[in-house]
Amino acid sequence: MGILSKIPTPGALLHAAFKHATFLPNSWYVRHEFKRTLGKRLNIKNPQSFNDKITWIKLYERNPLMKVFADKYAVKQHVAKILGNDYVIPLYGAWDSFDEIDFDTLPNQFVLKATNAGACTGVVICTDKETFDRDAARIRLNKALKEDLYILGREWAYKGMHKRIIAEKFVQDSHGDLKDYKLFCCNGEPKFMSIDYNRSSDHRSIYLDMNWNRLPYDDPGLKAPEGHIEQKPEGFDRMLEIARMFAKDFTFLRVDFYNADGHIYVGELTCYHGAGSYLFDPPSADLDLGSYLQLPKKGV
Repeated sequence: MGILSKIPTPGALLHAAFKHATFLPNSWYVRHEFKRTLGKRLNIKNPQSFNDKITWIKLYERNPLMKVFADKYAVKQHVAKILGNDYVIPLYGAWDSFDEIDFDTLPNQFVLKATNAGACTGVVICTDKETFDRDAARIRLNKALKEDLYILGREWAYKGMHKRIIAEKFVQDSHGDLKDYKLFCCNGEPKFMSIDYNRSSDHRSIYLDMNWNRLPYDDPGLKAPEGHIEQKPEGFDRMLEIARMFAKDFTFLRVDFYNADGHIYVGELTCYHGAGSYLFDPPSADLDLGSYLQLPKKGV
C-alpha cells in the first residue's frame, strides 16, 4: 500500500507533462490549469469572476512595469526611486546563489527571499543567527530559485527574470507582529483589502471593504475569529495615496504594505493575484469580487 501510494496518478503525470510543455499555447494551458485548480471552466470570452479577469490580464496585458513589480529586488529599487528609501525595508545584499551569501556581514536577525518565488516558498526568516539552520535555508531557497512562475502559471511578468536571493532587515511592530495590508486596486482605485496577521504564531486573515466593514470572504484555512476587529493603522490615508499612485496605469494591481507602528513599508506589487486561480472561501466570492474589476473593452 505504501509503495502504491507513491506511484503518480495518471492525472498527476499528465499535469507534469503539461507544465513543462512550453510549446503549448498559453491560452490552452491556462484553461487546463484553471479547470484543474478551480474545478470550473475559464470564461475568457466574457470574463465575469475575479479569477476570469485576472487570467485575462495574465494573457493579454503587457505593461513593462509588470516585470519590475514581479521581481522582489527590482521592485525595491523602483519604490525607493519614487518614494524614497524610508518606504522600503532596508536591503543588506543580493546574490545569484545561496553559497555566495557572506553570513558574517549579516546582523543577528534578517530575512532571505528568492526574488522570483512566491512568499510561501521563497522566504526564510532568521531571528537568531547562532541557531539559524543554514542547510535547511539552502534547500528551501535553492528549490525556490528553480521555480519558474512563467512556466508554472504562464505569468508573463516572470518570463526571463533574473533570479537571485536578497537579504533584508527583519522588521516587527511593538506587538511582535508585522501585519500585511493587501489593497486590491481595480482600475486604479483601492476597492477592498485583506489583512494578514499573526504570521509567526496563528496566521489569520480578514477581508474588509474600504470603510473597514468585514466582508464575508476568507482565505481558506485562515479565517479570522468571529468578532475580530482590525483597527485602522496610523498612516492609512498615506497607504491609500501610494496605492493609487502605483495602480493608476493598471487594470488591476494589488499593493501590499507593512505598517510597523506607523512606519509604512511597501511590500509587494502584484498584478496576478493567485495567478488567476485563487480559491476563495466561499467560492461565490470569486464572482462577487469580480464585479469590482472592469476590463478594457478592446485589447490592450
